[in-house]
Amino acid sequence: MSPMQEVESEVGGLVYQSLGTVGFSHPEEAAAFPVPPGYAKLVAVSSRYGLTLFADHAGLCVTNTSRLAQVTESLKEKLPAEQIVPGNDFSRIPLREITNVSFCPDETTVAAVCGGTVHLFQTKDLADLTTQAKAFRVQILGDDDECELIRDLQWLVEFPFAYLALVASERDTKCEHAKLVVGSAMSLDQLAPVAIAEGVRAFAVARGPDDVGDENVPKYSFGEGKGALAAWAPFSGGVVVARLTDGGYTATMKHHGVGPCEDGSVDVHVDGLAFLVGEEGANKTTALLALCVDKEDPESHRALCVTCDTSDGDTTPSAGYDMRGAFAIDDDETSGLVGPYAHARRVGAWRVALASHRKAWDNQLCAVRPPSADGLVAPCVLDVEDDRCVPSIPLAGEDEDSNFVVGLALDTTGAGGRMLHPADKSRPRLPQGPLVFVATADARLSVMRLGNLDEELAMRFEASSVKPALAEVPLSPALAGSPAPAPRPSPPGSAVKPSGRLCFESPAATWRGYATSSPTAATAGLKISSPTAVPVSTTPPAPTSGFGAAFLAKASAGYAAAQQALEEEESLASKKPTPTLVPAAPVSQFNFGVAGSSASAFGTTGATTAFGTTPTAFGTTAAASTATALSGFAPPATTSAGFGASSPFGAASAASSFGGFGQTSGATVPAFGTAAAAAAAAAAA
Repeated sequence: MSPMQEVESEVGGLVYQSLGTVGFSHPEEAAAFPVPPGYAKLVAVSSRYGLTLFADHAGLCVTNTSRLAQVTESLKEKLPAEQIVPGNDFSRIPLREITNVSFCPDETTVAAVCGGTVHLFQTKDLADLTTQAKAFRVQILGDDDECELIRDLQWLVEFPFAYLALVASERDTKCEHAKLVVGSAMSLDQLAPVAIAEGVRAFAVARGPDDVGDENVPKYSFGEGKGALAAWAPFSGGVVVARLTDGGYTATMKHHGVGPCEDGSVDVHVDGLAFLVGEEGANKTTALLALCVDKEDPESHRALCVTCDTSDGDTTPSAGYDMRGAFAIDDDETSGLVGPYAHARRVGAWRVALASHRKAWDNQLCAVRPPSADGLVAPCVLDVEDDRCVPSIPLAGEDEDSNFVVGLALDTTGAGGRMLHPADKSRPRLPQGPLVFVATADARLSVMRLGNLDEELAMRFEASSVKPALAEVPLSPALAGSPAPAPRPSPPGSAVKPSGRLCFESPAATWRGYATSSPTAATAGLKISSPTAVPVSTTPPAPTSGFGAAFLAKASAGYAAAQQALEEEESLASKKPTPTLVPAAPVSQFNFGVAGSSASAFGTTGATTAFGTTPTAFGTTAAASTATALSGFAPPATTSAGFGASSPFGAASAASSFGGFGQTSGATVPAFGTAAAAAAAAAAA
């Protein structure tokens, strides 16, 4: 990567107007509880159904967005102790210590994260403020024995009800062993989470190239498009940009450098990621916001923009920009926090993104302009020229301490109404823009109108994106679920660890705390009872299967192969390849951790695979040894790993120079070769 180009902030056309700030309990009550963690995301908005969710110390608060805007504005001139939403205007679910709340892409399902557990709710149930909704499914991603917590969860727009989650031990403050895993709200039972990568500091998910048009309308490609776009920051540095296709069965990954900064003299770590630009139309370049710290000076923070080529084949070198004028960081008051720290929401019609940093005490909310598709316009932070129109984040408490952002969301229903023209209140109001919700660490919610002084852009947004909320909320297709095949019995000598399972238990067993699984249930398979959903034609159809055992068996090894190739690329990039002939690699039996003498994608034995690496837990691999069969080969910049349907254990394909997983350069092939149909049937049995 070329050295980072420094870019100064510019005056933009965005203006803000505060509606006010409210809480859902008394400020003194909230002050008695610990502040939210550094990775908290505590507000979510459904523009389709007109609902706002806010998680505080007492639980998950649900309210009508339009009513919330009215109440907030009516309490604007009150004292903080009086700025409390009336009890009959919201309902509260007594779920404590929520760290992440989000709507799925079609907004019929809500995920609320507590510790290492995901609680799934129907939006339809939440919309009835007269009753207390209960989770229809509870999923455990974290291992209690390892004190694992979910630090982030983001939905994959391309695939119905699929998500990525960042799981890490409470003790792993540097994310050296944090795992990025894939899951699905459809799943009733899974054996273990599929780890896309290990040692992940932050990740982000973007809309794919076939999602063109209204950003409020999800489009499910079911493998027909180019797939979902994701990115993550490895502990070793840089970012990996991956396209997930075939319902998640295939991933194509590229590694891009981030930094160095200041003419190549300063290396950086990435602490937060967000997409500024996905893949719209024929555009083959994406742009990422990377919140970074200097490796040698962790109190020096930067907001970088990295542009990455997402096309197949040869990789165009990524470009980087060091954007000045963003976020005033306070490391003293935020010491001990663990990321990822980024919050971002895009306004596509205006080609701008709103972003925030969890550690920012001033200038907490910034507008960022992404680079143009042709690269002629550089990204930058957009300043607000008029001090009366800057975003307002109130100070915390009676002592007016610094306040910090713990959530960011946008509403596009027109709630809150149009904004007065800041230059002349006698002029017509500005066209309708989004309503901005900012959750802060003092358990309060600030609400702001957002306008654009560029009349053409403002009218474009109002015409294309502002739509009233729908009156009826359908049942969630995820309610029916997708049971996984029963796991095959383990052969004698198996060392399967019960607590390493990804358990999906009934809500009744976990409502007031974290679910646990007994060793007996873990080894024998859980029997899950789930409510039956009535099909609803107005929602995307549920897939015939979720991320069940068959998917996990295929995907775990494939993702491990792709991750391994990236590690080999980094370790061998600086070494000159030798013409040494590559000896044939021994063929290992892959049984995913159930045989005591063979290699395992889940790392239960110490045997060596055909790649010469030792698998680690959850399907990730350690760095390749230079003494292995790959010693004379430099991996390509692009790695394709498939999870094809031919066989999860197939023999090597003739198209592969690697062996059992069938990796190729510049194309995606079935990951497990061309095994006979009998092998596929045996694997699925």
